[in-house]
Formats: sequence, structure tokens, C-alpha cells
Amino acid sequence: MIETLKRLVRRGDRLASAAGQFWDGQLQKRSVYWTEHPSIRAYANECITGVSWIWPTVALKAGWMFHPLPRALSIGCGSGNLERNLRILNAVAEITGLDVSRESIRAARKQVRAERLKGIKYRVADCNHLSLPRERYDGVFFHGSLHHIADPDGLLRQVHTTLKPHGLLYIDDYVGPSRDEWKDEHLQHARELWDKVPAELHAWPVNPPLDWNDPSEMIRSSRILPAFFEQFEVIHYRPYWGNLLFPLWCALDGEALLKPEHQALVESFIAAERRLVSEGVFKTPLFAVLLGRGKSA
Repeated sequence: MIETLKRLVRRGDRLASAAGQFWDGQLQKRSVYWTEHPSIRAYANECITGVSWIWPTVALKAGWMFHPLPRALSIGCGSGNLERNLRILNAVAEITGLDVSRESIRAARKQVRAERLKGIKYRVADCNHLSLPRERYDGVFFHGSLHHIADPDGLLRQVHTTLKPHGLLYIDDYVGPSRDEWKDEHLQHARELWDKVPAELHAWPVNPPLDWNDPSEMIRSSRILPAFFEQFEVIHYRPYWGNLLFPLWCALDGEALLKPEHQALVESFIAAERRLVSEGVFKTPLFAVLLGRGKSA
């Protein structure tokens, strides 16, 4: 038994090391993410907040953080965009960001100094192996990071423990199939649209939209929604889907799609997803925003 546990720990350490190296290298790379298109961002905002021009964190501040949370934690902070945004909005008074990538933490600290923001700390940490203190934080945040965690159930149990009474958990993340769970039916509608797009916009055929070079990508993502609903009182749940848009966008030239001459084409993609969502074709979203409190025992 002891040897088995040691092997599991070593395997987890290798995953953390590989993931850290991968994300260290990503800072020098740049690709256009699907929600960076203004029309797609407006669609996502509308799904989450009800208004195309109100961003999720602004709605979060207005609805639940009128008084800033005294102490917060951001798990998997990357280069720190969320933490800076929360401090600028005065949604939190103090926040600590954790990430396995040393280069990301270095970039986050540099940007905080450049913007002269107070109340933000960053620390390198393997978020798969945290030991969080009891009832320490008023809020815990995940933004595009929980789907990189090997055991979402276990980490959310820790989050439940580390939140103070009435503390808030906020998740804005990919919540779709895990990396080994993608099926042709998940890609059917994206492939049908891809075939109709001008060939000069094709990057590659529609496939599961993940980078296989990242060992942590979508590692156990299909457990995020069940774990959240099982462990937390749901205050706010807003899917913003992406079931068509995300895999389709990943197979196209994102830089080209930002050009004005392709605006109508992108709008047609959004309209197609809206229709499929309204018809109930998609049962579980690929992306969602979740806000919860720990359930009482």
C-alpha cells in the first residue's frame, strides 16, 4: 500500500512538473481564443449576465460583492488577469494567486508592480497538491484553471473547508468532456459548419479542441459540474455553452476571423449555436460560470 501511494505521488509530481514547463512556454505564444472575438464575447456575456456589455466579474461585484471580500484565493491564476480585475473593481480587499508556472507568476508580479496595485500576492504552487487551512478565505476563485486539476472533487472538498461560513466559490471554466471522453457526436455540428466555411479560413479539420502537449488539459473536466452541485449550495449557474463555437473556432484561422469582412460569418456561427441551444440539442455546456456557498453538514 505504501509503495502504491508513493508511486501515485511521484506520478502527480511528474504531471505538475510537465504542466509547469508547458505553461512556462505558453507566455511566448499567442493565439486568438474563441471569446476574444467581440461578438462572441458579447454572446457569452449575454448568456452569463443577461446583458451583452456587462462582463461576468462586473455582475459578480454588483450582485454579491458590493462590500469587498476581505481575503480571497485564486487557484491557477496564470499571469494574473483575474486578480487585477477583482482588485480594480474593489470586489476583494486582498487576494493571493497560486500557479504551477514560475514564468506566469513572474509575469503576474511584474504587471501588478506596473499597475501599482495593492492587496495582491502571487505564489508558485502545485494546485494538484494543496493543503488549505480551515476557514481562512472569504472567497475562492477559479478562472479557466479547474479543468487542469486531476481531482476536482478533492480540491473542491478542500475549498469547502477553507471557506469561511458564507464564503463564496466562483468558477468560470471549461466544464465539458474530459480529454479521453470526446466523441464524434460532440463535434458533429462544428464539422458540418466547417465544411461550409471558405477553405482559406481552415486551419485544420475539426477535432477535440485540446492541446495534447499539455498533460493537464481537460484532465478530469467532466467532474467539475457534478462535484460543484454535490458539494455547494448553488447561488448562480450560467452556462455560456461554446458547444459549437469552441471546436469550430479552434479549427479555423482566428486572426483572420477578427477582420471586419468576416463579421457576418462569425455572426452566423453564433446564430447557429443559439438555435441549437434553444432547441435543446446540447444537453451539457462546454463552458459555464458558477457561484456557490458551502453546504452545511
